[in-house]
Amino acid sequence: MQTFSLSVSVVTAHLMRPIHLQPWILAASSVLILASCAGDSSRYPSLAMRDAELASGQLTPSVSPDPVAPVATQQTLTGIVAQARQSHQDFLSARRDAAGLAGTAQGMDQESNEYARALVAVSALSILRGNTASLLGNLDELAVEAATTFAPLDAINLAQEEVQTMLNEQDAAIHALSGGVKK
Repeated sequence: MQTFSLSVSVVTAHLMRPIHLQPWILAASSVLILASCAGDSSRYPSLAMRDAELASGQLTPSVSPDPVAPVATQQTLTGIVAQARQSHQDFLSARRDAAGLAGTAQGMDQESNEYARALVAVSALSILRGNTASLLGNLDELAVEAATTFAPLDAINLAQEEVQTMLNEQDAAIHALSGGVKK
């Protein structure tokens, strides 16, 4: 058994050593391999243009497509934007109160009542911001539905831009007030 395992390891070591081929051997073998790929081209179909591919003309549909109806009426979009404006007004009112509380709490100990009131007021702003963001989410759903049905998007995009502007203002206000409350 000892002899057999020694023979296997010698053969394995012999097979594992690197093979060094001369460059001319590699070039010659490459030429031979490529030449074997070439064959009689009459066995294969031609790649030239066929008569059917040369046909020209104009395809006109026999029936005109029906226009795609909008996914939301202007009244619906106006209602969503009106709700967003009301939510934004509520936010602006609450921001004035939160700004006063944050100013009072600035520099106070985190255990103080003023600091706790300011944190609650800033948190309430986040909830009001969530209401506005929810309305933007409704508009986003309408935009997705319109895009997948090829319905007009212009009115929805305008409504989205207006509500997004409100959200950006709310985000900036929350960020500023949060920085004023923290130590």
